[in-house]
Amino acid sequence: MRSFVALSLALIACAACSERSGGSRRRDAIDSEVKEFAAIFQNYLDAVSARNGAAAVALVGGTTSASYERLRWMSLHASRAQLEAAPILDRVRVLGIRATFDADRLAGMTGEMLFAASIDAGLTDVESMAGSRITDVWIDGDRASGVYVSATHGRGPRFGFTRENGVWKLDPESRMTTAEILYAAMIQRTARDLDVSESRLLEVMVAESVGRELYDSAWEPLLVSPAASSGGPR
Repeated sequence: MRSFVALSLALIACAACSERSGGSRRRDAIDSEVKEFAAIFQNYLDAVSARNGAAAVALVGGTTSASYERLRWMSLHASRAQLEAAPILDRVRVLGIRATFDADRLAGMTGEMLFAASIDAGLTDVESMAGSRITDVWIDGDRASGVYVSATHGRGPRFGFTRENGVWKLDPESRMTTAEILYAAMIQRTARDLDVSESRLLEVMVAESVGRELYDSAWEPLLVSPAASSGGPR
């Protein structure tokens, strides 16, 4: 199991009790609905574990494709200053993408294609999520969420779901706000303890994940375009 992933999941788990969902329409899911959401979640874990990007894409909603389109643009065009100013999790994912895909391949992708290719390449690690499950599902119109329960770390963050064209889809990006807060605290503390820069620590962490050394050039854009200064897609 990749050590930085295990540590991060342990940190994320500690924030679960503080998460809330508002809305007057919110209701608890009935047993049959809980089973449906649990099956979607398990199928997603199975797809990621098998590095089956096509299967994973079929299970996630449009917010994932939009997020990966943003990450694709950043990987191609974001300057060092832009990347260093980005949220921790964006920095981690962009560094991993830059270390895995060349500019020509990325330029020909959509966000959905990048998500699938990232799964195929093993950039999304679920080894430490084996045996986990979804419980305590809330439904609020076309949105829902369920508490992720880890076999090793207990209750974790709520996973979001969205209903698109009548079909429930998993929203892996729904955890990112909580995860970002905890990652940032972890990185700041670890960098201080090890007396290294945050950027160097991220390089080491991502190198461990992708299985190859990262160099300082990973912070530079794969392509340079006049649009880069605009900040890219939102």
